[in-house]
Amino acid sequence: MRNKDLPGSIGAATSLVILLAAGCGIGEPSTTIDEEEAQKKVDNYLSEAFSVLPPSAEPEVKIDFRSATCGEPSSDPVGRVTVSKSYWARELPVEDNKKNAELLLDHWLENNYEIMHDSRPDEISIKVENKGDSFRMAVSEYPDGDLAVTAISNCIWKNGTP
Repeated sequence: MRNKDLPGSIGAATSLVILLAAGCGIGEPSTTIDEEEAQKKVDNYLSEAFSVLPPSAEPEVKIDFRSATCGEPSSDPVGRVTVSKSYWARELPVEDNKKNAELLLDHWLENNYEIMHDSRPDEISIKVENKGDSFRMAVSEYPDGDLAVTAISNCIWKNGTP
């Protein structure tokens, strides 16, 4: 049995919190997509990511859909949220993690994403943002060698309007 809450996982968890917070920009659009639409886009982006990994890659839900507030309630009183979901990429050899992270990064760069953070070569932790809709993707290697792939929406109102 694998324990994903090992102390070594703190860095990856902290990176996820930073990635979530980064999606809440300063201007407030008058309408956004709603939570259900955000979930569909998150699923689509995750499916696209897994499509570039070797066929043996088996997605296993790490964190199912989660909504998180955008920033501090005092700085975002209108109650916007981000929607995220994470998968473990199972059945991939640990020795191929660098290559698989590179496959994901190449895919993202070819599809209108820009790099927000890249910790390589020290560790596999890459975060990108879609230039068109500000959705973010990440791939991180955990201490036991497992890769996690995450998709996070931009800040939205749950119902699409304030």
